[in-house]
Amino acid sequence: MKRIINTVQNYLSWIVWGIATFILSWFIVENAQWLIGDDAIILKKTGSGIPFSIFDTIKPESGRFFPLAYYAYNILLLFDKTAISVQQHYILVSIAFFVFSFFLFRLSREVTYRFSNNKILSDVIALLFTFMILQRSYVTFSHVFSTIWIDYLLLMIFIYYVYKFLYTNKNIYAIIAFAAILYCIFCIETIFIIPASVGTLLLIAGLTRKSRNETVFGASLLLLAITYLIIYYFVVYRFTVNAYDGSHGAERTLIQNAIDMLLNQKLIIVSLLILPVRLYMVLVKKESYEVLFDSLLLTGLAFAFGSFVLGLNWGMYYMISVLFIGFPILYFAIKYFKIKYALLIIGLLSIFYIRNYPKNIQTVQTNRLETKSLIDQLSDYYNQDYTFVWRDEVLVEQNWDKIMSEFKHESLTTLLRHEFNQKDFIFKTQSETAKSLHFYPDEYRKILWDDNLKILTEKSGVIVVVND
Repeated sequence: MKRIINTVQNYLSWIVWGIATFILSWFIVENAQWLIGDDAIILKKTGSGIPFSIFDTIKPESGRFFPLAYYAYNILLLFDKTAISVQQHYILVSIAFFVFSFFLFRLSREVTYRFSNNKILSDVIALLFTFMILQRSYVTFSHVFSTIWIDYLLLMIFIYYVYKFLYTNKNIYAIIAFAAILYCIFCIETIFIIPASVGTLLLIAGLTRKSRNETVFGASLLLLAITYLIIYYFVVYRFTVNAYDGSHGAERTLIQNAIDMLLNQKLIIVSLLILPVRLYMVLVKKESYEVLFDSLLLTGLAFAFGSFVLGLNWGMYYMISVLFIGFPILYFAIKYFKIKYALLIIGLLSIFYIRNYPKNIQTVQTNRLETKSLIDQLSDYYNQDYTFVWRDEVLVEQNWDKIMSEFKHESLTTLLRHEFNQKDFIFKTQSETAKSLHFYPDEYRKILWDDNLKILTEKSGVIVVVND
């Protein structure tokens, strides 16, 4: 019995981590439902038993080049050659979330254990930090359309094995880290900033410390970033007509957007406070440069700055920055303060975020259930021979509103074809019967709207009106 008790005590933090991560993973799959919007991209492919091609997401005319973004979903076709259900897609994502959480917690423990022999306090700090970072990514893992979840996973593997490489000097860890970033760089265009930054910093550190392995690894990462840019230039940039709008039509200045994103990802603000402290300690106090953690800090801020310049206005992009600046926050909090004060700092930060889990889960679950209810309603109307009419005739200018209207039209058509099991379903341009449902993109309201219309529902930027 005593042996069992000792074993439980030794692995208690892992038990707590495993139970909490399992619960969060379960909610990723619970009430899985195809949603209106980008889910249509997946529904047309693996959702219909068709594998993704690397050419599906190479679009030179709009400057897009992320050939491997959706490729991970092809794994599902190894087990089932027919249409892959939405539940199966979410199971894959939940597994990725579990692995992401594993590497996150494992590295957190290793960092905290470097400074303290008090395993209880170290484990508490590691757990709080892990679930704080997980909260910032949880909503992204709860939507299959957002393939940035694969970026989070690959970047976490990259960070972990760069850490292992720097502290063991074993080349196998460098190879694993390089493989992870090699795949990731072809999943989202801005990722090239990471190997460029980490590679440059490791190259300088390697030359300074006369470490051949660090020099070679840093040079390899830098070369990868340069190679990606060369490929992007010749394959995409030369043929770009209208570049993808990273602001998604938002009419805000770069500074306004940067402030909004900093408030959305407040840990970046914390890292900005750490930066001058580190500069002072290294340049004035002559403290040694922390190759890993200073490099992660600078890389995370470089990525955030690059995203600011591009006007990216989705918090999930900046979560990539948070992943890199998070570990320096943890490391330097423990390094410069006693373990109990570090616990207080990480505790206050983590509680601020962890308290949002119930709201995150409720929002996702409500969206899924409401979408399911809407589909059931629309199915009833469809079976009653109602005509489905798409109304965006007032949107004639080729601007962001028109682009969004066409996107919603196509994605909703794809979803209803699947849900109605009618491959030939299309929206009409005008009523063909006395009974009809009119679908308006919410952009319609900016130009012309009748407040007396009988609204059935409003969902995902689409207004459904009943005309009896």
